[in-house]
Amino acid sequence: MCSQTQSPLFGVIPAEIRNEIFWLALQEFDNPETLYPRETYYTRPGQMGPKRIEVALLRTCKRVYEETKVIPLSNTVACIYLGSQMRAPKDYIRVGEVFELHHIRRFRAQYWSALKHVHILAQLYALNAQNIHHVFLQNHLRPAISPSTVTITIRYTDWWYWEQNTAHQLTVHEVVEWGRMLFPDSVTEIVLELETIETKVKEVDAIVAMITRTPHQWAFGRRDGIRMLPSLKKGVKEWKWQGPTTFGERSRVSRDHIIYPHHPKGDTMGYVVKALTWVPEALTRGGPSSGE
Repeated sequence: MCSQTQSPLFGVIPAEIRNEIFWLALQEFDNPETLYPRETYYTRPGQMGPKRIEVALLRTCKRVYEETKVIPLSNTVACIYLGSQMRAPKDYIRVGEVFELHHIRRFRAQYWSALKHVHILAQLYALNAQNIHHVFLQNHLRPAISPSTVTITIRYTDWWYWEQNTAHQLTVHEVVEWGRMLFPDSVTEIVLELETIETKVKEVDAIVAMITRTPHQWAFGRRDGIRMLPSLKKGVKEWKWQGPTTFGERSRVSRDHIIYPHHPKGDTMGYVVKALTWVPEALTRGGPSSGE
């Protein structure tokens, strides 16, 4: 393998900066030629279409390949959907109520072992211990996944009876069910994203306040017995986006998209996402009930 020191990339630029350049060049991006339709349950920032990483850089020379070969997979986020067929892109593979990567059959065992981030988008009824167990356990499609970060997103249309404008809530049953979910020993961070529309943001704020007041009641578990608790130090992050007011279903009477009285008029409304982070219990000690 040639050292390529005649190139400023290797002969002048420090390795730390060069690695940063490579990392930025090998990020996932939405392929503009294959974007999902706007009015689906699964089209949202981060899931606008099938992801792509441009890997031509790896083919330039052996030196570049050796320094970059692990980056594409470490930058890949494995999206997994829990719930009904309409909540996942059509090219995803269905196993019960779990929909896995559309390119799963092309993945080799070493690819799965390199994945560091799993993103679960779940309807509340499907966010249970059995489905979480399936996501991270080896099955007939793939080996077990051992990520360091797991993101769980409850989209606006994943809440109970959102169609009837029912107030967002997390019940005692769901709290108990969450405690039964066991994540791989490799997980060091769990991010919970709670999404709603702007007119219902106070309902999500109330849930966030309930979690931060009683963090020990909202523990996730790992298979090695370590508990994961909400981190007050990391705080609550918020971001917003503009999305559709109607979705993929149509009225049986008119065959038009269903209009919801509690949605604003027009084809666009504001969405708000509140994100909390769970970390191992040892990192949250600082008081009997503070969560830090």
